[in-house]
Amino acid sequence: MTSNRLIRFAVQLSEAPSGAEWTDLARRMESLGYSAISMPDHLWPQFAPIPALAAVAVATSRPRITMAVLANDFRHPVVLAKEAATLDVLSGGRLDLGLGAGWREEEFRQAGIPFDRPSVRIARLVEAVTIIKRLLEGEQVTFHGRYYDVDSYRLTPRPVQRPRPRLALGGGAPRMLSAAAQHADIVSIVTDNRHRTDRGQNSGATLDAVEMATRWIAEAAPDRADSLELNVRVLHVNIGTGGSMAAESASAFGLPAEEVARSPFCAVGTVDQVADHFRSIRDRLGVSYFTVSASAAEALAPVVERLTGT
Repeated sequence: MTSNRLIRFAVQLSEAPSGAEWTDLARRMESLGYSAISMPDHLWPQFAPIPALAAVAVATSRPRITMAVLANDFRHPVVLAKEAATLDVLSGGRLDLGLGAGWREEEFRQAGIPFDRPSVRIARLVEAVTIIKRLLEGEQVTFHGRYYDVDSYRLTPRPVQRPRPRLALGGGAPRMLSAAAQHADIVSIVTDNRHRTDRGQNSGATLDAVEMATRWIAEAAPDRADSLELNVRVLHVNIGTGGSMAAESASAFGLPAEEVARSPFCAVGTVDQVADHFRSIRDRLGVSYFTVSASAAEALAPVVERLTGT
């Protein structure tokens, strides 16, 4: 993996009390220097990502628009390709399209959507990605696969970006990370959803686990490895000067203090220490793109200002 990519940061937003407050929030994140605004895709209380990101696209001028990540089984790939192209037009060519296989079984059950085993969901995602990429690149697509059929469809509008918007895929287990390495432009390394605890963290948040994930990516697509941008979602932020910060964060995050200090999913310490931490993650693992929750965006802003584009 290449380690000379420029560092950048995204902020993940989900909702606001009103439309005006939503666009104000997006503009605030832009002013703090975040290079992308992201949204999750869940059926629990949050805004629907595609219309909400359309509002963000109109309200801002610089941040890229992305998702972490759209659940493939919630939308047909032809419909999603059209919505993605429209978002790219509305944003002036700022879309990074984030897709995943979906992982929260309860949501599927509540919506009456079959929740197939991971191998099926991932195979269906790969078919969808194949269709979406071809449509976004301007092809007239006829496709007959195991899960989808498309009959001589050409997409309008065409996206602004050429040959198409970048595609982001993510996962925590070898099968999904291998698919991401082979088909995506951006690969998000996440904690393995199969082993989440009630607190939302697990052993997949350690530095060693992320290093293993980067090896899976490189082995799955050795000819593409250096062209991929690697991303992690920063799950715990604690910026300050207190001597007990590591212990406090260890208790909150559910890992030993020494593992919290090393974890790519954590940002703990002074601004200088956290900046050095992100640089070391980039230099050691090739991970240069970090996503932070909205609740931590203000606290991390001095680090963002210092590191963006370095």
